[in-house]
Amino acid sequence: MFKHFSEKIIFSDSKGDSKGDSKRDKSTKNLQDLRLDSSKIASILLASPLTSRFSKIGIFLDDTYEFIAALFGTILAHKEPYLLNSPSKAQNDMLLLDSKFLNSELFSQNLVDKNPPSKNLGGGGGGNQKLSQSLSQKPFDSGTQSEIPPKIPLDKARFFIQTSGSSGEPKFIAKNIYQMLCEARFLAEFFHLNDYTKTQSKDDMPTFIGAIPHRHLFGLTFKVFLPLVCGGVVLKEQFLYHHFLINALDTHKNVILLASPTALDIVLKDDISKIPSPKVIFCAGSPLDSRSRAGLEKRFGDDLKHFVEIYGSSETGIIGYQAQKYTPKSSTQSTFHAFPPVKLKLDSSSRLVISSAWLDSFESENAEFISNDCAKIHSDGTFTLLGRYDRIIKLNETRISLDFVESSLKSSNLIENVRVGKLDGQNRLSAIIVLSDEGKKVFRLSGKKGIKSAIKSSLQSNAHLMSALRYFHIRSYLPYNEQGKITLKAFKDCVNAKITPTFCLISQNISSNEVKTCTLEAYIDEGCFYFDGHFADFPLVPGFVELGFALDCASEYLDTTLESISKIQSVKFSSFLRPCDNARLELERSQNRLVFTLYANDKICSSGKIELKESKQ
Repeated sequence: MFKHFSEKIIFSDSKGDSKGDSKRDKSTKNLQDLRLDSSKIASILLASPLTSRFSKIGIFLDDTYEFIAALFGTILAHKEPYLLNSPSKAQNDMLLLDSKFLNSELFSQNLVDKNPPSKNLGGGGGGNQKLSQSLSQKPFDSGTQSEIPPKIPLDKARFFIQTSGSSGEPKFIAKNIYQMLCEARFLAEFFHLNDYTKTQSKDDMPTFIGAIPHRHLFGLTFKVFLPLVCGGVVLKEQFLYHHFLINALDTHKNVILLASPTALDIVLKDDISKIPSPKVIFCAGSPLDSRSRAGLEKRFGDDLKHFVEIYGSSETGIIGYQAQKYTPKSSTQSTFHAFPPVKLKLDSSSRLVISSAWLDSFESENAEFISNDCAKIHSDGTFTLLGRYDRIIKLNETRISLDFVESSLKSSNLIENVRVGKLDGQNRLSAIIVLSDEGKKVFRLSGKKGIKSAIKSSLQSNAHLMSALRYFHIRSYLPYNEQGKITLKAFKDCVNAKITPTFCLISQNISSNEVKTCTLEAYIDEGCFYFDGHFADFPLVPGFVELGFALDCASEYLDTTLESISKIQSVKFSSFLRPCDNARLELERSQNRLVFTLYANDKICSSGKIELKESKQ
């Protein structure tokens, strides 16, 4: 299969050399390295008594290069790779995990010496006889790089990806290498990505930066197979933390950025005014908010050649795209163009029925897949997504779309983001709300009561919607997973979370007379549990909770347990500690006394002196 890949592919660390010359950094890999490492892995999996009896191999590797080598090596060994969301043995005989994977005990030098890998993946050239015969019987390298025959063993090279589980339990979907190559070739030609590597030197090749996991289909298609087909530099890291992503964008040029809407929203919140624009942004995973699209296009302008929202699924691969510029009058609902090989229709429930050249099917060439996404197909062939079919629920004898409820709530300038669901045992909806800056001001001024009142006022034209919503949970973030999705379990856990501030140690000191001091800081999260119930129209941290902050931190950092306290000598409350404040706590412990002072907004909120029992000598 390696003959189908570009010789111009380079895998690099974000700080490594990406030029692909003979002096490149040891962490930089090319196609020849991938070919050898995949063969090495296949050899071990076939020959080692430890692994030869296994048929299902679970793969969970964060390094993109090691992930690809493990995937191809497992396939070459005639085993079934399972690309896992988490390192669980539930579905697999054996796991390939992180911890310096290619240098791990499984692939130790002694083991490789006893079973040297074949030098030629087609089966020629020395190495383990069993491996050579096995590979030569399965012509992965048949065909040419420019053309893949319609029926070759590549379509039998199966692997399994795991869905996100956003609407229930994750499940495994079968895919094959032939599908992935066809899809990647189409994308490279459709978006003219081959032009980058045909006309530019190695120093100016496109750099694929992924703020997405490669183990799911979006990452697998766009970060793995697309660059393998068209060439380019692939940064091996998963940039799931925005400061690392921003640094990578600032360091590399001709960037093709692969991101979820969640990652793009986080990037927009940072200072990106001096960061060079990516050449192309591919976005997928969940609907892209129109405000985010407008913000990115405003920031990067014409330097951003393509800004493409991709719509697809694990079962079907890519389905449609949206690449038009945002305008203030554009609908909040995204209108997509179907990719040319894709044919769409609707079933009786308005769900999309999809057939395409790369739809997974091993029984029929004319297979169709019924999606859980409802849509409207327009006369010009474009289509608009209306929401998930499994997010249309029956509430008090009336059907209601949770996606529509969320869209309606987002129209409020108090709300930055929201997730709506129905919990077991409740007959009305729960909403997890992330407040905008304006919303935080209203919350501080009039509490949760004021937020609920403002929201219901904005929804007064829709009485049914107002009656459907009952429970509001204010949080500082939504529990997205690495795919930019929210699972049902994560939603429930977020609703039931008992949130308290986390104090982080800033400094600590012990003086010559054994007086211990420390300074800690914390953000007073707007979702703290004590803002519910009491103080509904004027949220503040209760005084006894502030005292608890001091005692908890003294216990953790100054070895002051509750048992060591003789009495609370004095406590003074000077000003309120409110949601969204940045608090600073100063502690001082001498032999028989603990003193604390809690600050916010350059004012003392509370202070106190606590008498300690004399320590026994």
